[in-house]
Amino acid sequence: MNTLKRHPGRLLIVLALVIVALTIGGCGSSSPSTTGPAPLPSEGGDIEPNDSVVFCQIQMFGEWDGAFVRTMTVLIMESTDVAGMVNYTKDKATQQIDVIIDEDLDWLMLGQQINGHIQLRANPEGGNAYYISNIVH
Repeated sequence: MNTLKRHPGRLLIVLALVIVALTIGGCGSSSPSTTGPAPLPSEGGDIEPNDSVVFCQIQMFGEWDGAFVRTMTVLIMESTDVAGMVNYTKDKATQQIDVIIDEDLDWLMLGQQINGHIQLRANPEGGNAYYISNIVH
């Protein structure tokens, strides 16, 4: 949050990008969604097969000891459904979420905008966690 206080213009840019993306995304869509976002399963509950393609910005990296798994916080700017899958990030646009990366992606940088697939999975350490994969910039 301190970042937004120091750079309030960034929030306006992100909001403008989200509005533009939502406007463009809604035009010409051949299969509009008629359902709202999927409710998150309870901790330890069954997780439906899920996936989403997100456009997001890296906000913060978790502490890292050089091994994988690695964590980071991302600002979801746009979330797109994957056919036949539940989208647990549909209602997360303009929100920050913590994600787990289990790939060697040393080229990632703070503030970088990326695309990737996010899935909600059972976390081996307990509870549920968002995992991001297939990251491109």
